[in-house]
Amino acid sequence: MVMAIDEDLVKLDRVLAGQATGYVFDSKLKECNINLNWIAEDFIDKDGNPIGIGGDPSGASPEKGQIIFTVNIEKMVEGLKYIAGY
Repeated sequence: MVMAIDEDLVKLDRVLAGQATGYVFDSKLKECNINLNWIAEDFIDKDGNPIGIGGDPSGASPEKGQIIFTVNIEKMVEGLKYIAGY
């Protein structure tokens, strides 16, 4: 997503893959299938160190980042509307 905003901020030659640690959903968020892995401790690298990202970013591009950004915003709005009762 960062590459969609400013490609120069991402150094693909230095990226590491991360995996989610199994965040426990709030019941309302679980119903909306919304994941809130927001902080570095929610993602770890292959050695168990906090990394702040999930997945393997080595194939990232500005175009893919824009798709991910758009989908995330749409899902966030959907979840917030659900929580607010709209």
